Amino acid sequence: MSASIELSPAEQRRGRLCAIASHPFSMVYRMAIVGTLATQALVTLGASATAVGAHAGLVSFATLIQLPSLRLLSRIEKRQLLLWTQIAGLVTGLPLVAFGWLAGLDSGLAVPLALVSLALTTLALTSGSAAWWPLLHGFVPRSGTARFFAALRSLWHLTLIAFFLGSAWWLKEHPAHFGALFGVAWLCGLIRALTFLVFPERPEGHVEQPRDAFARMRSSPRLRRYLRGVTFDQIGYRALPPFAVLLLRREAGLSEAEVLGLTLSLYTGGLLALLPAGWLSDRVGPRPVLKASCWLRAAVVAGLAGSVLVCEGTSLLVVFCALFLAWAFLTSAFGVAEVKVLFQLAGDASPTGVIVTSVVIRSVVAGAVALAIGVGIDAALAAELLPNLSLYVGVFLVLATLQAGAALPLTRLDLAAEVSP
Repeated sequence: MSASIELSPAEQRRGRLCAIASHPFSMVYRMAIVGTLATQALVTLGASATAVGAHAGLVSFATLIQLPSLRLLSRIEKRQLLLWTQIAGLVTGLPLVAFGWLAGLDSGLAVPLALVSLALTTLALTSGSAAWWPLLHGFVPRSGTARFFAALRSLWHLTLIAFFLGSAWWLKEHPAHFGALFGVAWLCGLIRALTFLVFPERPEGHVEQPRDAFARMRSSPRLRRYLRGVTFDQIGYRALPPFAVLLLRREAGLSEAEVLGLTLSLYTGGLLALLPAGWLSDRVGPRPVLKASCWLRAAVVAGLAGSVLVCEGTSLLVVFCALFLAWAFLTSAFGVAEVKVLFQLAGDASPTGVIVTSVVIRSVVAGAVALAIGVGIDAALAAELLPNLSLYVGVFLVLATLQAGAALPLTRLDLAAEVSP
């Protein structure tokens, strides 16, 4: 590859516009595959808590494929990797579009087939993600990183809110008919693939390989503290929504359409936080946003645990939606502040390695915890160790503790001292 050079201001502006315009299509397809819509589809097929945990975990374990993808980026353009992995993800997602056929099978066959399709699609899309963040790194000025990501995420949050409102109406009128929803998401994924043909790209020159990136992270106190904090945070991000859905469907007996209200709360809360959090992170720095978000989310998750004990049925759903609105607000604020920190710590000379390896490490740990929670719930239910609701209370309290733990290393993060290469 050629030596690392900066894009012109016009090319950077075009890159930012391409990203903002195309990313909503990407997120509709991706969140249909990795989010609560897929969780609901699995539950409809008769999936166990272990299967739900496996789905939540595979989203995280799939990031391991970004390490070989990182090696590919030494040989091919980021746009090429994004294009071909998106196409692969469209092919592997076709069985989900035929959800009616899956639902007609015995659950012992339907659930594994759905999980295989979800896993392969997740692997394909996640492989391409190794190029996405580094591609954006070439478009975004460091002084406006948080505001750019606030704008980027605001548009796809609005798009997902519209998608899930339509999904809730569809499932109310046509219960268990997930195929049409996956079909709409699939078409969005196709549009996203076509947009990669017009993206500009900043040539990076040398792409730092995984071993070198791991070494840089081990030798940097700031990167180590950052990684500990975001890993604790990622556990709650990955584990909380799917097991909340499982609780509402299995224990509270709520319908598919009703539980989509929880999904809408997630994206509405996230949308409300993005622009103010982006402005605040760029003006006063990301550390206060990170610290406040962690402590307040710990309190919210503890509130979820308490509500399980005192509410039931529709009242439980209402309380969950309100608390998840607050949780999503704080999670989005954390996200725009965290990415500003990551882009600063990664440096400008060769950022790809640190960006990718940090995502891999936090995601794999979070995936392992999500899978362990699912296995633990099934084992405890089978052994009748505790009342069903008590199990979920325990899970939520563990996640609240981990969420509070994320604040400790991030509070000690000195962003002014050490300058990354």
